[in-house]
Amino acid sequence: MRNFFNQKLLIVLYAGIVAFLSVVIFYRIQEADYVMRLNNSNLSNQSYQIQMKKGTKVSELLERVTKSEELEDAQIHFQDKHNSQRIYFYGQGKFSIPPMISGSFFSTSDFTSAVETAVVGKDWEKKLYQPKDQAYLKQDGQYIPVVGVMGSKYKSQLDKQVFISMSSQRAQNTAASAYRIIIDTATKQPVKSATLQKILGAQKVKKLFNTKLITKKDSWVALHSQQALQLVGIVVMALLEILFWIMVSRKDVFTKKFITLNRDRILFHQLALFSFLNGLGLVLGTMLGIFKFSFTTYTSLLMFLGGLYIVLLTAFGIIFVIILDKKKKEE
Repeated sequence: MRNFFNQKLLIVLYAGIVAFLSVVIFYRIQEADYVMRLNNSNLSNQSYQIQMKKGTKVSELLERVTKSEELEDAQIHFQDKHNSQRIYFYGQGKFSIPPMISGSFFSTSDFTSAVETAVVGKDWEKKLYQPKDQAYLKQDGQYIPVVGVMGSKYKSQLDKQVFISMSSQRAQNTAASAYRIIIDTATKQPVKSATLQKILGAQKVKKLFNTKLITKKDSWVALHSQQALQLVGIVVMALLEILFWIMVSRKDVFTKKFITLNRDRILFHQLALFSFLNGLGLVLGTMLGIFKFSFTTYTSLLMFLGGLYIVLLTAFGIIFVIILDKKKKEE
C-alpha cells in the first residue's frame, strides 16, 4: 500500500514538473514577444506598410483616417527615410502606449497642435537639453519639448527611438512619400489590406510582419526556435511518463489474474487513475507557475497544456492496448 501511494505521488509530482516547466517556457515566449514588439517601435502584428499615390499630402492621408469608422483606433508611424530612429507619430482613439519611465505619452490634442512635442527612448535621456524644469530634444537645429521618456527593464531598440508628434503644420506641408508609413490597426476585428487600401486610397498596402506559424524565416517557429525545441522536449518528457507508469504497474496489471479479465475493464481502470493523477499534477504545477509568473494572456499556455493532456491520454490508451493484446497472445 505504501509503495502504491509513493508511486502515484511520483506521477503527480512528475506531471506537476512538466506543467511548471511549460509555464516557464511560455513566460519566456511572452518576454521574447514583448522585446520583439519594443524592437519594432511597439507595433503589433496587425501593422501594414502604406505607400500612397504620388503627390498625396500627409494631411490628406490623416483626413481619410479620421473619417473612417474601421480606423477609429489606430496609430500611424511616419518613419524618417534618412533616420530610422526618428518617427513622426499620429494616433486616434485607443492606441498602444509603449512602457514609460517618466512623463507621459502623446495625447490626441498633440496631433491638432502646430507645436511638435517628443517622446524619447531612455538612451536619449542624458542627451537632452534641460535649462530648467522642461527638457528639450535638439533635432535639425530646433529644440523640441520632451513630454516623456520610454523604456523598460529589457534592453531594446525602443531605447534609441525618438517619437515626434505629427503637427498640423507638418502634415499640411509634407508629402506622404517623404516617409516610410506604417499603420497599426489596433481594433478587435483586424482590417484587411484590401479594405485598408480602399479607405486610404493607397497605391500599395502590405503586411509588415509575417504571422504564419512555420514557413519563412520570420515565422513564429523561426523567431522562437529555442522555445519551440523546449516545448518539443516537454512533449517527449510527458510521453516518457507512460513508460514509467507501465514499469510501476507491471506487477499489478500484467499478471495472469488481470490478463484474463476483460481488456476494456483493465484499460478503463488504468486510464481513469492515470488521467486523474496527471490532471491533478498538471493543475497544481500550472497554478504554481501562474502564481510565480505574470502573464498578459493565458490562452496559449492553457491550449498547450490541454492539448498535451489529450495527447498523453490518447498515447497511454494506444500503448496500453498494444501491451495487453501482446500479453494475452503470449498466454
